[in-house]
Amino acid sequence: MRTLIENLDALFLVDKDDTILRNASVVLEGKRIADVGPAAEVAGRHDRASFDTIMDGRQRALCPGFIDTHVHLSETLSRGYSRTT
Repeated sequence: MRTLIENLDALFLVDKDDTILRNASVVLEGKRIADVGPAAEVAGRHDRASFDTIMDGRQRALCPGFIDTHVHLSETLSRGYSRTT
């Protein structure tokens, strides 16, 4: 199954440069990410007829999944919080 998510407002790559793409698209083949990039470039590399599903990503952002956030996210978020009583 091939899926295209197109025109995302933001796509967080989480690479060494912390790249955030605007107006981006993602191609999924089954459960794997097959292609990412600016929407126009991704559209140029793929035939729309080859997709089983095409989703509109406008007003949406996509970021990688978080691992083990049940503990670590709360610790990170609370670092900058100080309580004065």
